[in-house]
This record gives sequence, C-alpha cells and structure tokens, in this order.
Amino acid sequence: MKFLVTACLFSERLKPRPKAGIQEFFERSELVIPFATYLTIERGLDVLARKDAVRESGLRLQIEALLAGCEILQGRDPEIARAMARILGHGPLRHTWLPNQQAKEPSYGHYPWVAAASMATCIPIAAVKTKDLTVVGTYFDLPGLYDPVRETWLHPREFDRTMRAKTPSRNGVSSPQ
Repeated sequence: MKFLVTACLFSERLKPRPKAGIQEFFERSELVIPFATYLTIERGLDVLARKDAVRESGLRLQIEALLAGCEILQGRDPEIARAMARILGHGPLRHTWLPNQQAKEPSYGHYPWVAAASMATCIPIAAVKTKDLTVVGTYFDLPGLYDPVRETWLHPREFDRTMRAKTPSRNGVSSPQ
C-alpha cells in the first residue's frame, strides 16, 4: 500500500533498535516522500553537519539508501499549497507549524505540510509521532493516518469506509476486502 511518510518514521527506522513494526512496514509499503519530509530530513542533516560532519556524512549515506526505494512526490504544488493555506489560516493549528523560538535549532512543524500533501493527493500518511497530524485531522479530512508501530489507523474518516478490512501488504499492494 502507498503512504506519505514523515521524517519521524525515517528517524525511527535509522535507530539501532527501531520500534517493533517499523522494519516490516518499510519492507511491505510503497513510500512517498513529500517536500516537507525531505526538507525536514535535510534540515536535520544540516544541523548535524555543523556539529559533527563525520557523523552527518554516515547518516546521509543511510538516509540516501532508504530514500532510493521511495517515490518523491512531485507536480502537485498548487493543490498542496491550497490545502496548506487552509491549514495555516486555521487559528487552533498554529502550534503545529510555528517554530519554537526557545529551541536551540528552531524549525517549522512539517506535519501540517504532510497533511496538506495527503489532502491534495488522497494518499494516507504513515507516522510514528501522530499528535499534530491527529489535531490537523480534527479540522480537515485526511485520507488516513497509520501508525506502523501500533499497526493502527488513527484518523480514518472517509478512508475508513473503503479501507477498513485492508492492511499494508508485503508487496506494496493492499490486501483484498
């Protein structure tokens, strides 16, 4: 099955001992990288490079190997921008995308951007850190939000009706209903 993925999912996959279900999820799913995820990964590598260039170089190689098996989302910028504008204009969601100015290395929240890409493409999201995506999903219809650690659909709405009996399969194609 095809999923838009967040940077937290890649981060978890690269840990020496990732949480249960992560490795299997990567093996059986088609992963699509939206711009926001790609940017967040590059931002993390840039911060690391300034502190430890050797470590950044090794991590970059690991990330590039993971990304080699993924599709980069392209060509949907107008639709994603339209959805993102709606999210950015929704006051109760400000905390999900504004940077924490007290942080050592402030960065924007990328989850609303991934949500916008999901809304524009109708591709569900897979994430480990799901709080901000769930909040966005309370105000906007997301095609789906899947937590591969808990193997649970967290914000199904419309997606739930068509995918209730389906689970990610090993070959990247949904199982039949």
